[in-house]
Amino acid sequence: MTDAGARRLLEEAEADVARATERLVASEGFAELLARVVANLVALYRVTSTALDLVIRHLRLAGRQDVTRLGRQIGRAEDKLERVLQEVETLQERPPAEATGPAGRSNRQAAVGGSAVTALVVATVLLVLHPPSLSGGGEVVALAVGVLALVVTTAWATLWVAGRSKGGPR
Repeated sequence: MTDAGARRLLEEAEADVARATERLVASEGFAELLARVVANLVALYRVTSTALDLVIRHLRLAGRQDVTRLGRQIGRAEDKLERVLQEVETLQERPPAEATGPAGRSNRQAAVGGSAVTALVVATVLLVLHPPSLSGGGEVVALAVGVLALVVTTAWATLWVAGRSKGGPR
């Protein structure tokens, strides 16, 4: 066979193969086969990815999910820290006036008021539990001195604790 004849045979074979390939690709069976191959490749990727994640997790190495979760937590912590820093800056910008409580009263006034209420409640309970005899004035004076001492001690302790919590002198 001559060179030209071999070339013609090759061209005819190539044309036949091209027509057969075009018919195969145009058929529904090829499209279905291609879809199944792609689905199987995706499933194989997912299985492999899950298996590798399990291997990494069992080796106690940080995996992709761990890094993502940590990244989210770091972002939330940074946001909270930024809010705290903003609050600190606004507090530093305030004039150093006496701190006030929720009702607009100063903390010292609130402490004295709380101490007085505490003393009044304790005195009332003591009067109900151990009423003084009215025949002697000594017991009434002793009770009044005890209540006064209780009020002064409670007020002092409250102010001392409030001063410590604000970072004042100890």
